[in-house]
Amino acid sequence: MIAQQLANSLALGGVYALMALGYSLIFGVLRLIHFSYGDVMVMGGYIALTLLAGFSHSFGLMLAAMIVFTTLLGLFVERVNFRPLRNMPYMTSLVASLGMSLVIENAILLIWGPARRLFAVEAPISTLRLGGIQLSGSRVLSVLVCVVVMVVLDVLLRRTRLGMAIRATILDHDAATL
Repeated sequence: MIAQQLANSLALGGVYALMALGYSLIFGVLRLIHFSYGDVMVMGGYIALTLLAGFSHSFGLMLAAMIVFTTLLGLFVERVNFRPLRNMPYMTSLVASLGMSLVIENAILLIWGPARRLFAVEAPISTLRLGGIQLSGSRVLSVLVCVVVMVVLDVLLRRTRLGMAIRATILDHDAATL
């Protein structure tokens, strides 16, 4: 029983770790607290749920469309909410971030309503059984995706010019702009 809960916790912890990596990159590079970041992810989940119903349960197509939509929404938030306020006092960006969070949350409520939704998806991987531990295909896929994304992000940040620029910006924003 405890081993099963540890396995489930690791799968969920990987998703939380990816969210934390996103938060830390945004704060490190832009020096702002992005309160609407989680709301963008939630909107992506609701889009995935809607697309899953529309694409006859095609997991790959739903996943690709959700990634594209969430990326476009994140770019929209940056262009509309943060870019115009880049040289403003810190508190202005903080309030704008809270405002964008409220806008996205209310858009979710208007479009999908307040009822909880079950996101039941059959992953293209079968259930994994190791001794007394059983991980559903979606949890196995979640762990695999988290590991792959973390490795790709690590390689990007350590071994590319873009990664060097991001790390330089995190260490010293003024020197990196030169």
